[in-house]
Amino acid sequence: MNIMNGWRIWGLCFALVALCLPRSGEAAEILEARAGLHADKTRLVLDLSEKPDYGFDQNAEVGQVVIELKNIGVPKGRVVPSSVIGLVKHTLFISKGGQSSRVVLFLSKPAKVKSSFVIPPKDGKAHRLVIDLVSSN
Repeated sequence: MNIMNGWRIWGLCFALVALCLPRSGEAAEILEARAGLHADKTRLVLDLSEKPDYGFDQNAEVGQVVIELKNIGVPKGRVVPSSVIGLVKHTLFISKGGQSSRVVLFLSKPAKVKSSFVIPPKDGKAHRLVIDLVSSN
């Protein structure tokens, strides 16, 4: 192999690596939201383009659970579905400058977050943030 071919191969490798790196200014996004009713809980699942940095604010008096996503934005021009299932009567997605967001769960009755966990991507699926809500009565 001559030197020119070696440089071309390195250039191609560099270009491929650059394409795989996250671009500055591009926020990770909520891809999909869904809820499911189980015998002992309501489960909310958020499909996300990146691993989330998240936290909760629970307000039983107001009947809300707020999920803070510090590195995940709500996509512009795309409506994220809101499911009315079990303890969740309405869901509101709020963008906070495109780089972070809030998911506000309006509850049908007093409830709390029983557990939450992140499932890493596998078999072509995105990161999934799973939140289980249980009645607090």
